[in-house]
Amino acid sequence: MIMEKSKNHQLRLGILILAGLLFFIVSVYLLGKQQNLFSSNIKVNAHFSDVKGLQIGNSVRFSGINVGTVTDIRILNDSIIEVEMAIDKDDIKFIKKDAKVEISNEGLMGNKLIKITPGSTSSRNLEVGDELVSKNTITSDELLEETKKIIQSTKMV
Repeated sequence: MIMEKSKNHQLRLGILILAGLLFFIVSVYLLGKQQNLFSSNIKVNAHFSDVKGLQIGNSVRFSGINVGTVTDIRILNDSIIEVEMAIDKDDIKFIKKDAKVEISNEGLMGNKLIKITPGSTSSRNLEVGDELVSKNTITSDELLEETKKIIQSTKMV
C-alpha cells in the first residue's frame, strides 16, 4: 500500500516536471521566434536625432509586414542616435538602399516601431552594414503640443 502511494506520487511528480519543462521550451521558442533569434538576419543601421521612446526589441516593419527587430540603440554624440536593426535574410531582398526609415506608433497604446518605406526599384538591394536614411516625422504628442499652442494664441486675440 505504501509502495503504491510512493509510485503514484513519483508518477505525478514526473508528469508535473515534464509539463513544466515542456511549457518552458515552448515559451523560449515563442519568445525567440518573436525576437527573430532563430532565423538568420542581417544587421543594418539608421541614425536619428530623437528615438521617441523606441526600445530594443521593438518591431521593424516594411510595408506593414514585420521583417525584423531593433537590436541596439547607441548614442553617438549629443545629436545623433544610432539604431541597429536585425532584418530577416529572406526579406532583405525587397528593401532597397534608398529606402527611408521612420519611427512610428504601433497603435493607440504608444508602442514604437521602425517603419521602412520602399525605395525605388532601380536602386540596389540592401546589404550587411548598410545605413538607411531616416526621416523625421511629427509624433502625436508633438501634434497635440502644437495644437495647444495654437489654441492658446487664438485665445489671446
